[in-house]
Amino acid sequence: MGVIQDWKINIACADSLVRKRPIFAAWHITYRCNLQCKFCSFWKNEVDLKREFTVKDFEESSKKLTKLGVRVVNLAGGEPFVRKDLPDIVRAFTSDHIVIINSNGSMINRENARAIWEAGTDVMNISLDFYSKEKHDFYRGKGVYEKALNAIELLKQTRLRKTQKIAMQAILSAENYNEFEELVKLAEKLEVEFTFNPYRPGEHEVDLGMKDYDLSMLYDLKKKYKYFKATSYALDRTVEFVKNGYSPNCGMGKYMIALDPYGNIGPCEARLELLAGNIREFESDKILSKLNKIHSENSCSSCLTRERSEVEPLYHFGGWEWMKNLFDVRKG
Repeated sequence: MGVIQDWKINIACADSLVRKRPIFAAWHITYRCNLQCKFCSFWKNEVDLKREFTVKDFEESSKKLTKLGVRVVNLAGGEPFVRKDLPDIVRAFTSDHIVIINSNGSMINRENARAIWEAGTDVMNISLDFYSKEKHDFYRGKGVYEKALNAIELLKQTRLRKTQKIAMQAILSAENYNEFEELVKLAEKLEVEFTFNPYRPGEHEVDLGMKDYDLSMLYDLKKKYKYFKATSYALDRTVEFVKNGYSPNCGMGKYMIALDPYGNIGPCEARLELLAGNIREFESDKILSKLNKIHSENSCSSCLTRERSEVEPLYHFGGWEWMKNLFDVRKG
């Protein structure tokens, strides 16, 4: 990445914040997945290969997202590495966006690891929910624990610069919160960041929900380990969410948006049925107006994503710790 191009993205991020445009988009580029994790339901969604976006569709959509104000694109699934054209999809976004990929790690090899870094990926999140190999494989599938660790090693070996970030990402749940320190220690040993998402209730095979748990240990982890990446605001919201069982004043739709594999735009990945339009038939003013309307009428408070707890404070009173971490990916 060139210095001028990198600063262009950083300035564009600041512009989106000042204009109060949605800066973050989670795009589920496919619902196809090679796993059937017990606490996930995305793999249960309808798959229509003919309607999935082509690389050309993503190239056109990248410019449209920029007009909405989006500067950070998180490519998710299903499993993104199911798509053999993933490096080309990444290239469609890198000139105007910081690009993040979420993966279970089980399909990553040396060739595609190198390819996604060369394409310009800024952050790779690899799911590792349990320090216990047996537990992780029970919930995600036999052999997935070792494949995730192998993926992290391959990503470390093939990245082009140190500022291309790799993170071990866990779902915080009733089953693993007491393993978090061991997971963070593992991340430190591997020299990758550790991040987490609170468990989100849904139509899953198991319920790992938490309520009224003591999560004060999260603050201790932040103080103790430099690779534990969570802002103070995110920790406050997480503790509040687990204590009360809900998290009000959601910024989805106003500060963040989500897209499904077919281009439908909604306020968040959990409420994509609240359509603001389709990016194929793009009119930015109408989509922004619809998103603002969805946001103003929203009463949902049943989940708390990491993106929500990190992005929301940027528009109010701070949260620069998270943004600085993102800006850092375009250094070097």
